[in-house]
Amino acid sequence: YNGLDLTPAWTFVDGNGANGINKDVTKNIERPQLTVARNKLYATWTEFEPQSQIRVAVYNGLDLTPAWTFVDGNGVNGINYDTGRPASEAQFGFFRGKIYMTWTESNGSDDQMRVAMYNGNDLLPVWTFMDGNGANGLNKDATYSASSPQLVMHRGVLYAMWSEDNGTADQIRAMAFSGNVLLPTWTFVDGNSATLGLNKNTGLGASVPQFARFSNKLYATWVETNGTNTQIRVILGQ
Repeated sequence: YNGLDLTPAWTFVDGNGANGINKDVTKNIERPQLTVARNKLYATWTEFEPQSQIRVAVYNGLDLTPAWTFVDGNGVNGINYDTGRPASEAQFGFFRGKIYMTWTESNGSDDQMRVAMYNGNDLLPVWTFMDGNGANGLNKDATYSASSPQLVMHRGVLYAMWSEDNGTADQIRAMAFSGNVLLPTWTFVDGNSATLGLNKNTGLGASVPQFARFSNKLYATWVETNGTNTQIRVILGQ
């Protein structure tokens, strides 16, 4: 965008052809996201291979001669924990000078909340899992599915939030990261109940949480049913 509201103009920086920046232009994509880190623009999306893969690319910053470079291995597969399992809902985070990525990925039966850290080297990219690096992710209960993952940094702490089924109703779950990338640990900050999260009514379903920082405080919002209609809930963390 040229930034002129009276005479607006938008310029494609994805090749400006029939195709975009997909790794495989014959495959469909979904849920694209952009973030800026270290004065660079990064994009992520889910691309179907046929198993859906999390793709990540960095922009060269040259609007007249645009180019995107894959920083996810640049192969058929992306940064999934198991490239044979479907992944989706990728979201960026930024913590202590590093890009973090969260997404949901099947472990063969249920979707797991995954988190990985990027080394920041676009020439030799490496992604390191910060979620235990096993078949399961950060779910409170790995036998139930997670969805709508989010990351935010607040007061020097990285927080994660997502919606997770408990067998009866989806719960809003939240965790804080220890910050130790060599021995990463996460602590639940949602009451740490085996089955209950932050919902106003834990017997009713909640979904699609979002973080926001305001006046040095952390807020979260989500959609929650009251038994009849869906309501927008807003909560203050700290």
